[in-house]
Amino acid sequence: MIGSSKTEVKLRQVPDFKHLSYEHSLLEEFRSETLELGNKDALCHSTHAPDTIMKFLLIKGEYFRERSQGFPTPWEFASSGLLVVCTEDDKEIVAACGIRSLLNVLVLHVKEGHRGRGVGAQLLKKTIEEAKKRRLGFITLSVSSDNAVAFNLYHRFGFKEITLLKKPKLILMMLPLTCMGKLAYGFSHIIRCLVPSMFLAYTHMWLYRRTV
Repeated sequence: MIGSSKTEVKLRQVPDFKHLSYEHSLLEEFRSETLELGNKDALCHSTHAPDTIMKFLLIKGEYFRERSQGFPTPWEFASSGLLVVCTEDDKEIVAACGIRSLLNVLVLHVKEGHRGRGVGAQLLKKTIEEAKKRRLGFITLSVSSDNAVAFNLYHRFGFKEITLLKKPKLILMMLPLTCMGKLAYGFSHIIRCLVPSMFLAYTHMWLYRRTV
């Protein structure tokens, strides 16, 4: 994680990003060597220079479309009402985390070659912090049951499992942020007990298509 020292960094005008109309100023800037990595050897094996500057920016989804190369489902991020991205040396978006729709569906992706350095954890942390500022009641997401790394990351940040959809092999999770969010989490458990898993799977697919 980022060290205890908090230096306020002003948004700099840079060639590749100066045309963007940001909702907010730069959230935070850090150098890769300041990260606390779960795997202490990950940075040593990284092909990136130690002085690589990684920045977290809060931008609008419409601007993400222009720089979505390398993301498997760019439309999920472009339709997000809350979108935090991580850039490398002011040039390339290497990771993004967005929240979209009334169900506050979260999607997170870190490009290959930038994983294992704590970027995803930092991005998720900042997105949750921004969601709290906007007073969202809860955040939901679905993660593959085969992706233990992602599941453990979300669980570490407080996401709780709602149910397992066996056919698509997805685990539905929720992070309550307010009292209303806690009520929504409790209600979701009631729905899980009353509604068959197959129906939930079809409902999830329908809601996904309606929110992108």
